[in-house]
Amino acid sequence: MRAANFPDRKLTVDEFLEWVETDPEAEFVFEDGTRRHKCDVRFELYEGAVTAMSPERAGHAEAKFNAAMTLRSAIEANNLPCKTWINGLGVRIDDGTLYEPDALVRCGDRLGGDAQEVSDPVIIVEILSPSTRSKDIGEKMEAYLSLPSLHHYLIVDAGKRKAIHYHRDQGEVEFRIRIVSSGPITLDPPGIKIALEDILPPPDLGDEEASR
Repeated sequence: MRAANFPDRKLTVDEFLEWVETDPEAEFVFEDGTRRHKCDVRFELYEGAVTAMSPERAGHAEAKFNAAMTLRSAIEANNLPCKTWINGLGVRIDDGTLYEPDALVRCGDRLGGDAQEVSDPVIIVEILSPSTRSKDIGEKMEAYLSLPSLHHYLIVDAGKRKAIHYHRDQGEVEFRIRIVSSGPITLDPPGIKIALEDILPPPDLGDEEASR
């Protein structure tokens, strides 16, 4: 089995995307002794450094799936020219940083089939977990809110059963903050409403499990 290694230098986003697709069957051995093929690992790039994302727990995966499906249903119900993705596509922040949100919405012309990233998301959703909490409400939040196209950054805390909604109205520069514990969340643009209850997994999964 071929051993996989992280790059020994900083990469640009273009170099990172090429590295991710190179030798997908090579195997990483992580500090906890677990082994995973490169093609089974999700990666992000921060200031040129490659990081591996932790394996998901059931609660996190369910909340992520629920978020994407809820957004998709609302978009289709309103016949909007937008599309929802559940991870897989990166969001380029600058030449050395690319994140992979849990879910995102982009509007406009359809992306080409070979696209690996989205440069103009309208909505980004991240599901909090113990391993990503500080990043999602810290460096990622600052990076996402710098994107001119972004109008909504939704941070879902499944364990505490609430969400933080950063939203920017049409034509405004600054974001407002709303804490949501129940009821509808208005996402305009693109012009939809979703319910937090449709995203959250059942509470019987437990706080830690629901948070990933």
